[in-house]
Formats: sequence, structure tokens, C-alpha cells
Amino acid sequence: MYAIVSFKGSQYKVAKDKVLRVPYLAKLEIGSEVEMNDIFMIRKDDEILVGKPSIEGVKVTAEVVAHKRDKKIIVFK
Repeated sequence: MYAIVSFKGSQYKVAKDKVLRVPYLAKLEIGSEVEMNDIFMIRKDDEILVGKPSIEGVKVTAEVVAHKRDKKIIVFK
């Protein structure tokens, strides 16, 4: 089972026990839950639900595991 969701302006394929890297969630502490309400598609076994544009009444919850930074990028002009 997996779903395609929109979160912070990007689309992600989410599944149970999958770790995602999303933009910084400043006001959330580690261990708190996040709800993703814009769900475009859900696949469960052989059944596929597609929203127009999103599926109503369905949500995906995720847990904040860590806050990390990417590598520093040096830009020359």
C-alpha cells in the first residue's frame, strides 16, 4: 500500500515505515505528528483510488524523526 501526497509544494510517494526528507518543519518538535491532507492517489493491493484533484476524507500521518541540514553549497559569481 502506498500513496502520492503533496506536502510543502512537492509531491512524495509515501508508504508505511518509509522515511522521507521534506523541507524544514520549524515549529514541530522531534516525535510530534504531521498530517498530510492533499492526497492524489492511493494504491492498496489491486485497488487504485485517484482524486480529482485530491481525495476527500483521507489523511496521512507522519512522525518527525530528526531535523538535519544539507551540505553547504558555495556559489561563485
